[in-house]
Amino acid sequence: MENTDQVLFVIFDCPQNVNDKSWLYDHLTLLHQGRVVPVYAPCVLSMLYRQGIRGFLLYRWYLFRQALTTICKSSRGDILLCWGEMTGYLVWLMKRLFFHGRKVVVMNWLSPDEKALALYHCFQRGIARDPDCQIIVNAQESVSEWCRFLKMDRRDRFHCVPDVYDVNIPFKGVVLKEKKYFFSGGITNRDWSMISRLAAEMPQMKFVCVALEKDFRSKVKTVPSNLQVYYDIPMDEYYRLLSEAFAVLLPLVEQKVSGLINIIRSAQEGIPCLITRTIGTKQYYPQDLQDLLMCETLPEWKDSLDVLLSMDDAAYMEMSHRFQSYIRDHFSPSAATQQIYQACLSAIQ
Repeated sequence: MENTDQVLFVIFDCPQNVNDKSWLYDHLTLLHQGRVVPVYAPCVLSMLYRQGIRGFLLYRWYLFRQALTTICKSSRGDILLCWGEMTGYLVWLMKRLFFHGRKVVVMNWLSPDEKALALYHCFQRGIARDPDCQIIVNAQESVSEWCRFLKMDRRDRFHCVPDVYDVNIPFKGVVLKEKKYFFSGGITNRDWSMISRLAAEMPQMKFVCVALEKDFRSKVKTVPSNLQVYYDIPMDEYYRLLSEAFAVLLPLVEQKVSGLINIIRSAQEGIPCLITRTIGTKQYYPQDLQDLLMCETLPEWKDSLDVLLSMDDAAYMEMSHRFQSYIRDHFSPSAATQQIYQACLSAIQ
């Protein structure tokens, strides 16, 4: 039995009433013998990123307040597990300046971003150097990327834990989907220009997308008549639109980790998901479904969609079933929690 004298604080980036990460708290509570304290974000947090500069500042103020409240409740030797990268920066800074002896584990480090603020790069280097910190990334290749970017070989600080499915959402039986429309949605790194051009090239098929209005309008000047765009809709409506699609399309702008939640949700709905091949996305597809991973060219995307539409019903359902089975078998919350807990134990060793 591991030494569990330390309290493990889990700092979530969502309110308690809409926490789709409750599996993490449930599993960690068993592993850490009940000495786990969940910390939730205020309900207003999820709406602030849509409110311009005021929302930007308020969002960070609430994260700061959440981090400060949590670290003040902690004691020397306790572990602070931060779901969000920004929360991790703030907790680490407070720990570094005033609250020595705390152990910090930061989840969801995505791909390095050279365009990010220099201040963020300082946080990243500081966390990577700190022996009291551990970092969790979504793809094994990201470890090498970060070591190159930070110009330090600190692989011992990194742990790879892929995104997992939500246990509160059942895997639906695979059924034949009507060829009503292709769906695309998301907030970051989406290539809306590609979706618009695909719609223009395939007028016989309807396309539906859900986007941030500013992001979409910056990338698409003319919307084809067969492309229906939604902005700022509830998540329940977002997932309803996804669930009724013939396939989910996720073209990405840059080669960085994006779209993982949509990949998993598509599998749970029994729907094939086509996405740009990146270091983060390819791990979610078995070898015999690599054709669902795309390059960045319009002809390849269109050819793949033509093949999908021409499939007979049995082939479509068999492919959807293999995709769903692979996600269910390889990306369970219980396996991920074991890896996350090991990262926490590494922080106290």
